[in-house]
Amino acid sequence: MTIFDCFENNIALQKRKPVTAQKTGRLRKAKRVGKYLNNIKMGLFNALFGKKKSTLQDLDEKNDDFIAKNPIAQNDENEMMRNASKLMTSGKFSESLDLYKKLSENYPNNKGLYESQIGVAYHFLGDYENAVAYYISSLNNGGDKSMMDDNIWEAAEAFSKLESQEKGSSTTNTTKLIEKYWELFPNGRYAKKAKKHLGK
Repeated sequence: MTIFDCFENNIALQKRKPVTAQKTGRLRKAKRVGKYLNNIKMGLFNALFGKKKSTLQDLDEKNDDFIAKNPIAQNDENEMMRNASKLMTSGKFSESLDLYKKLSENYPNNKGLYESQIGVAYHFLGDYENAVAYYISSLNNGGDKSMMDDNIWEAAEAFSKLESQEKGSSTTNTTKLIEKYWELFPNGRYAKKAKKHLGK
């Protein structure tokens, strides 16, 4: 799940516009930015929990670097998105959450993208049930299926571990989000793990 998807989405939107002599330079720049963002790979969760671990501070620095290289926001939506992203990488998850909710309401064409970021904020706040709810909504509104596979599993697994620690034993409640994952992704990347958790 990546907060940098917001930037990629704007780049993709820019690429769909008809090419004119004035836009050619911006398209070349968008391709460079796209390559830069693709190097981030699976984004925030992969960066934090994947093989090449990063910290939020590392991602905050990358975010600052991206904005420094692209100092002018394309429009009001892009400006809000930059602010929400900066809040997220700065660890101000509640503030980021509020801004992404406004983005989701004000820009319904990118609702799936912004709802995924709302899910990320909830995840970092430890509210895994709301995180999964927003990831599912993101999926239903055009969010990236592969990323939602990863994100829903991450939240479901974290919820299960937290519930097990709090309850001291395995209960139906500990697996409810894993059940939700299984319903959505019976052939997903983590289906074998889900199956094992559920005793199927």
